[in-house]
Amino acid sequence: MADVLQEIFDVVYPDVGKYKVNPNGAVFAVTQQQLSEWRSNISSTVLAIVIDFCSHIKDAPNDLVAKQLLKDCAFIYEDMDNTSRETAYLSTFVLQMIASTHLSASVPTLNTDELALGKGMDGVIVLCVIQVALECALKFVKHSIINVDEILVSMATGKFSVKLLAKCNKTTGKMLSGCYKFSFANWHDETEAYRKSISNRNEDSTLIIISCTQRYMKKSARGDASDEDIKETQSVDERALICENTTLCQFLADGATPSPPPSKSHDDWTPYQNRIEFETAEFLYTRNQMSAGNINILLDLWAATLLKHNNKPPFADCCDLYKTIDSMPVGDVKWQSFKVQYMGEKLAHNVPPWMTESHDVWYRDPHEVIRNMLANPDYATEMDYRPYREFSTNNNERQWQDFMSGDWAWTQADIISQDSDPAGSTFVPVILGSDKTTVSVATGANDSTIRCTHQSGIYAEDYQGACGLPKISEILKNLRPGMTKPEVVHFGDGQYRHVIYGLGPYITDYEEQVLLACIVRSWCPRCMSHRKDLDSESLYRTRDHTELLIEEVLSSDLWDEFGIIADLVPFSNDFPQGDIHELIAPDILHQLIKGTLIKGRGFKRWTSDDSKALMKVYLPATKGYVPTDVVRTFRVFLKFCYLIFELTGVIFTFSLPRQHSCSHYALLIRLFGAPNGLCSSITETKHIKAVKEPWRRSSCYHALGQMLVTNQRLDKLAASRIDFKSRGMLNSTCLSETLQALLRLRLNNEPEANEPNENTITLSPDHNIAVQGDNEEGEIVDGPTLVQAHVQLAKTHQRKRARTVPDLSAELLSPISTTSSADSYSNNYIWTTNILPSTFYAPSDRSGISGMCREHIHACPLWRNEALQYDCVFVNTDAAIEGMGGMDIGRVMGCFSFTFEAVSYPCAVVRWFEKAGDGPDEDTSMWIVKPSYDTDQSPLVGIIHVDSIYRAAHLIPIYGTDAIPKDLKHYDSYDAFLTFYVNKFADHHVFEIVS
Repeated sequence: MADVLQEIFDVVYPDVGKYKVNPNGAVFAVTQQQLSEWRSNISSTVLAIVIDFCSHIKDAPNDLVAKQLLKDCAFIYEDMDNTSRETAYLSTFVLQMIASTHLSASVPTLNTDELALGKGMDGVIVLCVIQVALECALKFVKHSIINVDEILVSMATGKFSVKLLAKCNKTTGKMLSGCYKFSFANWHDETEAYRKSISNRNEDSTLIIISCTQRYMKKSARGDASDEDIKETQSVDERALICENTTLCQFLADGATPSPPPSKSHDDWTPYQNRIEFETAEFLYTRNQMSAGNINILLDLWAATLLKHNNKPPFADCCDLYKTIDSMPVGDVKWQSFKVQYMGEKLAHNVPPWMTESHDVWYRDPHEVIRNMLANPDYATEMDYRPYREFSTNNNERQWQDFMSGDWAWTQADIISQDSDPAGSTFVPVILGSDKTTVSVATGANDSTIRCTHQSGIYAEDYQGACGLPKISEILKNLRPGMTKPEVVHFGDGQYRHVIYGLGPYITDYEEQVLLACIVRSWCPRCMSHRKDLDSESLYRTRDHTELLIEEVLSSDLWDEFGIIADLVPFSNDFPQGDIHELIAPDILHQLIKGTLIKGRGFKRWTSDDSKALMKVYLPATKGYVPTDVVRTFRVFLKFCYLIFELTGVIFTFSLPRQHSCSHYALLIRLFGAPNGLCSSITETKHIKAVKEPWRRSSCYHALGQMLVTNQRLDKLAASRIDFKSRGMLNSTCLSETLQALLRLRLNNEPEANEPNENTITLSPDHNIAVQGDNEEGEIVDGPTLVQAHVQLAKTHQRKRARTVPDLSAELLSPISTTSSADSYSNNYIWTTNILPSTFYAPSDRSGISGMCREHIHACPLWRNEALQYDCVFVNTDAAIEGMGGMDIGRVMGCFSFTFEAVSYPCAVVRWFEKAGDGPDEDTSMWIVKPSYDTDQSPLVGIIHVDSIYRAAHLIPIYGTDAIPKDLKHYDSYDAFLTFYVNKFADHHVFEIVS
């Protein structure tokens, strides 16, 4: 304690000189006396607070109340029903204790401005002592060490007398109560535990707790005193302002620039020893998904190779690996569960099992999931912190794309601003979605239905058996307080903001929309149109209107005339501003792609990928086989699917519920932005990662618990990667980083060691290994939105291909046209590659959080040892003309780079196609191209710079009316047909640039 006192003394009395605090001196003695009095003040204050609380609980015994408060240390949390780590030490108990024993203490005038700048152990000690005192008092009540009723009787006489239970001392035989006193000897272990807990929090957390205490004190003052009394009280106690002069606890003024987030250690791999351990764990568990038995085999072999070096592998066995992953501090949102059971009227005979059985619903607290999302540094630059309205610079027309550009978010912000308490807070809409999938063993005889509910891109699973939608209100209950009262949340940019939550759109298919809206099947969940005449115009459903109808109309009439089930209440009614009829989101996948396209012959059940693939080729495939009007009708439908976010004022007439929903799309686009951002394909993409793969990794016997653990470990590994990446710890490969570290160490010891020798390790790509993702179409790119499209050469060179341009021409069996200036370098060495990675902005397709996607353009003479694969590309030939008019089509025959005058030039050999007309085909609205030929009727081939390539192009042959030979292979299409459609429906990015 002497060292701590010395630091405090030097700050408080900087002019005294070199005074040395020692255990036998006056300062130390006075401090001990003051601490003893302060501790006595804490014990009496905490007893008074706890007893006062118990006196207001009339419907439960005191010991039971204390037991519930002590369970999981609930008494320290702001919301005792929601034990979230972020709200720890913010309960009314704690704030009142700090206010009474610390901030309101009477002390001499000190240099508090300087003292407050210290973020050391003073605040930690204060808080942990207060937590121990609260726990001590509650245990006294729980175990009847003090009698609350007797104390309340004594207080009625004007005295506060606490009599502790006496216990016999075995040594003296006397009845003493010393074992219950609030002392170091009795409560050392508890104090140390709280000290560690508080010390592990963010370094500004103590100051934030103090700031909350100040607000608590001010609110208490406003309720009990006049304005003059408040001013007098605030001016008397200087310590109450201890955090006011620091920027750590204050929110920024409008327009102020936030300070940079605190830097983190760049070498802390906790709980891993180093990067090798982390990447090994991630590789085995996430990428390879290796079984426990195979992990043990691999680690045994690894250990055997290291024994001679007196070393060992990163993990001893699979249990050591799992234990390390489980101990990771990030990404840890614990699983919770409750049971549901059907309570309605049962059938008289043959009662199905789901009506009688209870079903477990497992979930993770959405409140904590959302707070983790907001704190994710990957999202820091990708968030819209406020609603906005976007207008075109060309004609000043309103545009809708991202969710916060819609009218619904704008309206919610207006509603929030009308209340002074949440005004100015960041609005966080909670976008929900649910979908079900089936997992089964190989025979298919043991099916288990799993429903997966997603929140804003990060899933929190709800697993259940043969039951309807789980009780969503129970799952979301911890979000309800934050929908009316702002809470402070840490964001990924390092800043703290007040946020207010709101129930947002719900993404699901029609069958579950019916359940959510509590309506009869075949009715529309959004409007009042009768199920037998959905084309008729009608009013929109609203929560208020539905409740009024339930009060005034008979249940049978509600069912028949309005499609309302009077006995059911939508979950959204439990939340402020919650109207499920307004929140039903558009669903392109089920309502348009699956709901409108006719099913193909031979398909038992189409997936979303099947339907999307059909849309890309259906139009040209039908040309010549069906009447022209049918082709044009389907063309308009496809255009609707791709241009849906631009629709306004269009009236549709569809008779079935899914098709009828299209009539609401214009309104939904204005409310929520482009509907592709709220499509159920988002939830369906989670089926494989969140359900099917964890199922396959389980023993398939009582698999649910195993699947939950698998998902939790995957989340921990993903969160750790984000954390390490944000600290710049994963910028290079593990091997290159290790070699650099060894090189730096060697150079420090041996300056001449930078000269290469026979033991030097040189990093070079392995040309025989396919890197994961190289052959995947639509690879996700998690980087920022930098460019609309970019193409570059792959880093892997092909050793067995041509090394000069003439050799490449001979390899391709085609003369290559070059300019006269190119002749001077045509015999230079070239490096050939087979792949052109193409990165482009396509937010409507499978992409990263910034809307970026990557595909690979192939120029491979032998693809997968079967046949050549030369892909087609869009080539910019006239930058002054927008769209297809300024581009040509080329088929990439080869890719190479060469160096000329110390400058590297990436190039591509392309075979040219020419447009068959000045505009797109009238029936299909797609451009038609055909191969170009030179004057000698040889294919026109040229060399272009890679920068002129925009992205890949998909050409579909014009099949004509003759039957296609059955032995025709797909890789021969470009050589077997004479003319081709440029497919504008390949994806949304192509649709935009070609239209």
